[in-house]
Amino acid sequence: MTLDSNLRDRIIKSVVDGFDDQVAFTQKLVQMPSLRGREHAIQDLLFNELRSRDYAMDRFAMDRAAIEAHPGGSKFTKDHSDAPIVVGIHRPRDETGRSLILQSHLDVVPEGLHDMWNDPPFSGRIDGDWMYGRGAGDMKAGAAANIFALDALRRIGLQPAATVYVQSVVEEESTGNGALQTYLEGYTADAVLIPEPEDEMLVRANTGVLWFQIQVRGVPVHVREMGEGANAIDGATRIIAALREIEIRLECGKRRASPFRGRGAPDQLEHRQDRGRRLGLFCAKLVQHRLPCIDLSRPDRRRRSTADHRSGRRLCAEGQLSVQQSAARRLQRLFCRRLRAGTGL
Repeated sequence: MTLDSNLRDRIIKSVVDGFDDQVAFTQKLVQMPSLRGREHAIQDLLFNELRSRDYAMDRFAMDRAAIEAHPGGSKFTKDHSDAPIVVGIHRPRDETGRSLILQSHLDVVPEGLHDMWNDPPFSGRIDGDWMYGRGAGDMKAGAAANIFALDALRRIGLQPAATVYVQSVVEEESTGNGALQTYLEGYTADAVLIPEPEDEMLVRANTGVLWFQIQVRGVPVHVREMGEGANAIDGATRIIAALREIEIRLECGKRRASPFRGRGAPDQLEHRQDRGRRLGLFCAKLVQHRLPCIDLSRPDRRRRSTADHRSGRRLCAEGQLSVQQSAARRLQRLFCRRLRAGTGL
């Protein structure tokens, strides 16, 4: 169905009219440090905001037993959030359209070292067209957009012609159990829109996250007898190298399959040392990245290590090369063909 141009212009004008309030609300969300397990206050704020707009309200805790019994559930740990899930429900005067879920999450990842920030990580400082702060893009701006999109319709006397569920969940950054709990509570719809920061693309598939921990034990000895001992970090590097080989195989398989064809490699290994525990303990996860890495481990190949300066994440370790996307894709196709044929580079 084509939207009438006059109606489209009215909706856009209404969005613009409310945009300053939307930005101010986004800033208020950013200024609340809603780290994992500390989302209660911000969820209360969302509950009150939705209730003030006369939505039917629901608020519920996660059902650990139900989540752990579901094949899509993730493991509970001592750090798992116990903050509630919030749902605001728009019910139309006449149910004639198709239902919709607008979902966002308000938990954020840790802010990291504060001396790496130009401003305090929860400042919400605005400079021109940019707002700075942990969670501003991922995804408090999206949470505000869900609410203010419906506000824009209301300002010009319109409303969705079907039920809309505005959901605010937690545990998105770690387990995904918050979104699963909404499903277990019976919330389904004809469509779901989650306004994550995806470069203004509609994304119909995504990678999951696999978390695991490996503990590597060393043999401590006096420094004068170090040859008789074993260094846990040395052992961990060998494990990481083996995992990198698995990463290449995963990338090759996924890059041949729709919907990842033509995109960056969908799997990436990210490892880090757990500094709070004994030396040599590290955890790893697979995450999506955009700049492919190719293993060029033959000694006659150039070796170097580069970083994705845009994200600040380390992409390539020794024996890998980060190159421009076009060249990288050609090399990866070659590597995948030879891997399938049982030969090396």
